[in-house]
Amino acid sequence: MVSNPIQMKGLRLLLSGLILIGFFSSCSKNEDVISSPPIVGKWVSTNLYVEDAGQFNWVEATGFREFLTFYPDARFNIFTDVPGGNGTYVYNNSVRSLRLHFQDQTGGYTREEEREVEKIDNGKMTVALFSPQGTLLGKVAYERVD
Repeated sequence: MVSNPIQMKGLRLLLSGLILIGFFSSCSKNEDVISSPPIVGKWVSTNLYVEDAGQFNWVEATGFREFLTFYPDARFNIFTDVPGGNGTYVYNNSVRSLRLHFQDQTGGYTREEEREVEKIDNGKMTVALFSPQGTLLGKVAYERVD
């Protein structure tokens, strides 16, 4: 048993230091998890919401499915049976907006698309595509594959 007041003070200081180290270590791990947007990862199309004779309907994605990968460094890649494009993206989770900046092979931007992430949870995501005038063009339902 420690009876010396100097040893007691040292023991308290040591325990306090260990508690602080544990606290800061666990906080940094939580920040890492929170800082990664939920959109990061690899997704595959499962269903399409397409217009046919003036009516929108959900249909199963058959044939060449679209693989969409969002990287933590704000890059993206789209692939079906051939590369479909790549570039950088900006995703705002609070308003669920997604802006894709497509690049050509030299790294220059070729076009920009604005999309809306209607749902993203439990490994599923639904993305709506709009024309520059704001008209709904369709939707794509994805499942996470990573």
